[in-house]
Formats: sequence, structure tokens, C-alpha cells
Amino acid sequence: MNSLVENIAKSSITSVFTARDLYNIGMEKGYADKMLREAISRQDIIHIKGDIYTLGKMLRKELVTEEVLAQKLVPDSYVSMEFVLSQVSWIPEGVYVVTCVTNGNNMDIDTKFGYYKYVYIPQKVYKAGVKRYVEGINEYYKATPLKALADIICKRKYNWTTLEPLYKSFRIEYDDLETLTAKDFDELHETYGVLNVENFLCGIRKELNL
Repeated sequence: MNSLVENIAKSSITSVFTARDLYNIGMEKGYADKMLREAISRQDIIHIKGDIYTLGKMLRKELVTEEVLAQKLVPDSYVSMEFVLSQVSWIPEGVYVVTCVTNGNNMDIDTKFGYYKYVYIPQKVYKAGVKRYVEGINEYYKATPLKALADIICKRKYNWTTLEPLYKSFRIEYDDLETLTAKDFDELHETYGVLNVENFLCGIRKELNL
């Protein structure tokens, strides 16, 4: 184990990091870059993609989470759609593609730690219904379940206005939808500016008496 890995272990850096994170905790650039190359050759550090790295499996302080890696890969993005619905157990299937919404171009990124899909969805208020989370020095953004649903409706141009298609197509139970609140809907009011999304939100809100 070289001195860079030892310094990382003593720092606030979590398992997924960039070279810039090393500079930000006071490491001199030339030294950090040299030690980084050495640690990669010894497999103490694994190169994921671009300027993104992780400690070797036996050296990690915690798991490499999909959300943190998604944010590192495309910083101005948020995790959404089926991945979020699966995490909160609204849909029964396991979802292995991490779908994120971005303000930029559509792209697919394959890594040693999973497959990431970034989709562009135009919105008036980009991160309405999106929550910020912090893990050590890292942060990431994730859609609320209702936001994840609205993103699906928008991207796939579904003209749904009732709860029934959610059960038939995604097997989302009514009991899960009853956990939604008026605040969830208020956050998304007129944020898309797309008729089918607004009709969907209005329709299911009425059925849920919110």
C-alpha cells in the first residue's frame, strides 16, 4: 500500500473519488498523480471511467453506491425512473440499469460497477421533486417516487390519467400510492409544461383525494 492510499484512508474521501478530490484535501498535484498511477498498477486503486476512481475491494470504507457513481459520471444529473421505483419497492422487479435524467445529451455508460443510462427530459424546473443526499465528501440527487413516475410519463409520452395503468403496466399497488402527499404533487405542479404529464398528475391526484 503506497502513501496515497494511506492518506485516503485517513481522510474524509469515500470509496469513489476523483483526482480533484485528492487535490482538494491538500495533496500536491504532481505527487498525487504519480502515487495514483502506482496504486492503480498495484490494484490498490481501480480506475472506473475518465477521472473517476475507487479503492480496491479490500480497502474500501463502504460500498460503491450507484447514486454516488451516477453523480460522478455526469455531475448535473439525478437518479430517476424505474431505478427509483424499484428501490422503494413500488415495482416488484429488480432494476439493474441505473437511469438518470440529465440537462445534457442522452448517453449510455458501461462501467465495472454497473450500466448507467442518462436521458434528457426538458423541464421548466429541472430539479423540482428531486432530493439532495450527502455521503462523506460526495453528494448525489435522486427523484422522489412521484417525480420518477412523472419522468417516465414524460419520456415515454404515455397518456395516462388514472391509477389503473400504473397497476397494469408496472404493478404498482394502490397502497404504495397512498403514501403520496399533497406536497409531493405541489412540488411538481406545472414544472414540465407538457400536457400529458400535467393531465397524469392531475388525474391521479384527484383519485387519491389529495
